[in-house]
Amino acid sequence: MTTGAHRPFVSRLAIRFAIILGLALLPTGFIAFVQTKALENEVQARSEIALMGATLQSALPETGLIQKVRGIVGSLAAAVPNVVNDPQACDALMKRVQVEEPSASLVAFIPLNGIMTCSTSDKDFDFSDLPVLWKLLKAQEPAFAVNPEGPVSGTSVLGISHPVFDKAGTYLGFASVSLPHNVLKELRFGAFVNQDEFTSAVLFWTFDGDGTVLTSNIELGAVTEKLPADRPLKVYVGNESSVFAARSASGSPMTYAVVPIVRGDLYLMSSFLTHRETIGEAVYPYLPTFLMWLAGLIGAGLAAEFLVTRHVRTLHCAIVGFARGDRRLLVLDVRTAPLELSELASAYSAMTESITRSEAELEDIVHQKEVLLREVHHRVKNNLQLISSIINIQIRSTRSDEA
Repeated sequence: MTTGAHRPFVSRLAIRFAIILGLALLPTGFIAFVQTKALENEVQARSEIALMGATLQSALPETGLIQKVRGIVGSLAAAVPNVVNDPQACDALMKRVQVEEPSASLVAFIPLNGIMTCSTSDKDFDFSDLPVLWKLLKAQEPAFAVNPEGPVSGTSVLGISHPVFDKAGTYLGFASVSLPHNVLKELRFGAFVNQDEFTSAVLFWTFDGDGTVLTSNIELGAVTEKLPADRPLKVYVGNESSVFAARSASGSPMTYAVVPIVRGDLYLMSSFLTHRETIGEAVYPYLPTFLMWLAGLIGAGLAAEFLVTRHVRTLHCAIVGFARGDRRLLVLDVRTAPLELSELASAYSAMTESITRSEAELEDIVHQKEVLLREVHHRVKNNLQLISSIINIQIRSTRSDEA
């Protein structure tokens, strides 16, 4: 027979009860886990929306200026055919546009030969040796171009162009407005006032439909290391707003947000240094669910101990002691035990009392028989002694040899 001392620990009632209750609580725990995951996804989605909002807000002055100038260039391209043959009127038109947008370093019309004669500059320039010129002329559509060293301003500029057609539909060239990058930088600085704690970790840049970076809140040469390492910018052209995680070209884990400003032509991308989530932070949202499940197990174990196990242990000790010969009639304290165990304890007490009484009666009967047997032995001894004495008397009184 296997004793309790040799049985495994999980054979105990409290442990088994806790395991069964834990299994019963698993569906509830699974539902809580799913709900926590759904809440985490919702928080993530809201965070992504906030990131896109922060991206737009941070770059709003810059993108607002670009879109404004884009509209101005479109209007300018429509007016150029009326003055293209009048150099003075053409120059006056360009200067009026510059008054409308004083941040522009150059407003000009570039004909098909690449020689600029109509502009806000007092000098004529020959752009025919610039590759970007022929790219813009060939495109015959609104476009953006970055020139690291503008020949007129001598600084890095963003050129916003629009094709010019006469009334007959003949392609004449393109109108262009150049925005110095230092002006855009000043706009970015104004957007960051009182937001240093947040925007210091935010990098953003604009790019065109060809994936060419146009502007950035850092040096353009440093943007290359901040771009996603796995895909070129052109991949994001034509897509909706999105937030995704990727590693930058420098190997840092980043969170990127892409927002179309002018669909197909101008996009805004921002990058945020991704917080490296520790194991503890990843587990923390699910910790309350696990603690509730664990509390259920502990509660089940304590309930089994308080209601059942301790009373069963009391009965066990009493039964083992009685089986080993301890005939003391113990008073079992089972007042707080469930009714079934209380009745079992009463039955045990009645049984032990009956057995003890029966054993006492048997001992009395055995004792009485032993007394009677000793009395019989004593009387037999006396009779035998009497017979021996009579025989001795007769032996002394006889005279025959036969006796």
